[in-house]
Amino acid sequence: MEEFNQEPLEEEIIDAELLTSGNEALDVDTKKESKIIKNLRRIGIWVLAFIGFGVIVFLLAYFLMYRPLSLEHQALTENSETMETQLTEYRDDVDKKTSQISALEDSLTLMEEENLLYDQYAVYLKLLNNLAQMQKAVIIGDAVSMRVGVANAQTNLDQLLLLLTEYDTSLADLLQQRLTLLATTDAEADEVYQEVETMYVYLLELQETLFGDVY
Repeated sequence: MEEFNQEPLEEEIIDAELLTSGNEALDVDTKKESKIIKNLRRIGIWVLAFIGFGVIVFLLAYFLMYRPLSLEHQALTENSETMETQLTEYRDDVDKKTSQISALEDSLTLMEEENLLYDQYAVYLKLLNNLAQMQKAVIIGDAVSMRVGVANAQTNLDQLLLLLTEYDTSLADLLQQRLTLLATTDAEADEVYQEVETMYVYLLELQETLFGDVY
């Protein structure tokens, strides 16, 4: 009976030793797992802290540096576009003003040419009037009026020389020679009158040629 009762006791002792060793192994595994978990947590915390720090740095760089620069660049771009548009408008205005100025200059040139032609026409009429006065002086025998008429005719002819020379150089020389001759000649009154009449008629025939756009 005693032998029978001792066998279970030995088994219980063995089971207790196995249980104790198993618990110790379990405790070791649990400690290892807890260390790993702690390490992982530390790593995770460091990773999260690094990520958080990186996010903070990014946000600071974005809002303090990139964002202001981006807004400034955008503003400069808009201002540049606005200025380019205004510059284009100014160029168009300048082109229009330049065209208007060119048209006005052309008109002014034409007006100056017309004014010069009117002035020359007035001198031409004075020259004809001088010749008519010379004819009258010859008829009435007024030598003083004749000399005055010749002098005035020479003055007015000098002012027309450029126009007459452009038309006919020999004509301008011929008229000067005849006036000089009339100022010094002692010819008969009829010859002087006829000479003046010839000059008057010849100049009168040139009126349309020289001043066709005026009278």
